[in-house]
Amino acid sequence: LVVLILVWVGSSLLPGDTDTTDTAATTAELPIVFKADKDDVASIAVKNELGSFTLLPQVVVKDGTSSIAWSIDGLTDLPVSQTAIDKVVTVGTILYASKEISAGDANLAPFGLDNPKTQVTVKLKSGESHTISFGNELASGYFDYAILDQSGTIYSVASSTVASAKLAVTDLLDST
Repeated sequence: LVVLILVWVGSSLLPGDTDTTDTAATTAELPIVFKADKDDVASIAVKNELGSFTLLPQVVVKDGTSSIAWSIDGLTDLPVSQTAIDKVVTVGTILYASKEISAGDANLAPFGLDNPKTQVTVKLKSGESHTISFGNELASGYFDYAILDQSGTIYSVASSTVASAKLAVTDLLDST
């Protein structure tokens, strides 16, 4: 037994043909469903099974530094959870897919994209408008189907990311 341990320790110390590359996927390798600069966004409208709401950007200057804060259209007098809103904004400004499922003219019904459960519509200051639709959850329970502008390319996106777009407007209010 001692000899086996010494051989194992010795072999791990010898230079060899070990692969030390990281095989984990990085965001640079993931397909992007949609990307927009927050400065270019005029509004983000969310429609889901619990209702709909629209987020509006506001430039805020604090200590000489400007940043964007988001408010809920029609609820500007209520305290909001900027953290919860920022998660929704992220879905509308940079959405990564885990992989591309189908490209081209696929039947959207099996994916739940013919009648999406959740939609995020991003209106840009240029006048462009893009809608990200979310359909059924994949069998694994960790991903949902998504499509941009009913383009035909279907993606799988993390359910944890989509969850923020499935919230009711009341979930975005500050509870403290």
